[in-house]
Amino acid sequence: MISVFLVMGIATLIAKVFGIPSQSHKPYVGTPIITILSTIIQLVGEELFKFIGIVLPMIFTYKYIGRKGAIIVGIIVSQLIFSRAHISAYGSNIADLILTIGIGSIVFLLIYVKTKNITISYLVHLIWDFVGILPVIFGIATLLF
Repeated sequence: MISVFLVMGIATLIAKVFGIPSQSHKPYVGTPIITILSTIIQLVGEELFKFIGIVLPMIFTYKYIGRKGAIIVGIIVSQLIFSRAHISAYGSNIADLILTIGIGSIVFLLIYVKTKNITISYLVHLIWDFVGILPVIFGIATLLF
């Protein structure tokens, strides 16, 4: 779990050093409880979306390229589909998309591959998103970021 936060922190640092703008610094407008509940529900969908994106390519490629190769192909396909689904939300900023969605999703997919448990991947994703969302909701993001 600590390694997840380390990898994500490094990605955030890289974005700051190279001046890559992030969508996460937009002002928050909404009701905190609705945002929290919708995030919990949305992340279930995201994890299932990535799960299907990794499993289907693995099923079709496993017997031809083996387990490790099928995992790599599955992760690449899942990332392409998942990143494409988020491109409009990131204003077509490919660097931000790769650093925030790409690296994070790979970490969450690797957690799934290692544990074979989508619930663990979901919980880590939920914790990660709440680390970023809660300061924004409660107005302390400018103090932290």
